[in-house]
Amino acid sequence: MVDLGFGGCSVGWMAKIISMVGASLEFLSMATMNSMVGTDRLLDEFYDAIDFDYFPNLQSITFDYLCDYQLVGPKSTRHIPLVLRKITSSSVREVILTLADNRYSLDTLYAIDWASISEVLSQKNYSSLERFFVLRVNSRQLDEAVDITMDGMKGLTEKNPSVGIFLCNQRQLVMAPRFGW
Repeated sequence: MVDLGFGGCSVGWMAKIISMVGASLEFLSMATMNSMVGTDRLLDEFYDAIDFDYFPNLQSITFDYLCDYQLVGPKSTRHIPLVLRKITSSSVREVILTLADNRYSLDTLYAIDWASISEVLSQKNYSSLERFFVLRVNSRQLDEAVDITMDGMKGLTEKNPSVGIFLCNQRQLVMAPRFGW
């Protein structure tokens, strides 16, 4: 498992280091913080530097702490389809989106480019996809969050109806079993 956090400096070196992990990498988590200055530049740098061809056994990719649309803007989530598009392996079984702050979960959900994500996940190399999670959804807004997500993922669910789409208000329920908590 590799868990990447983007700070305020260059991140191209991170991509080079995780490339050394190679075929043994099964779980990749990428985290950004909504208060970071230059997050888009760092994500662009990371996206340009990483080569997913080194990870033929990648089973799970997590986009952690997705930023609040009101604070950062729509670019805060635009890297998701770009990264998913770079994955060429057919071993990915789950994709996880974790929202940064569930008080503003609807704003973040509206900022996500669902059509692009759905289109990418409908491609042949994602035929092993079993689960798609959206975590830290405000439980008081769950109905609307389900509508946003399901409407956005319609292309995927029509093409691959066996993919389970799950929304949850807690990150720990999904992530903790991985660490034996």
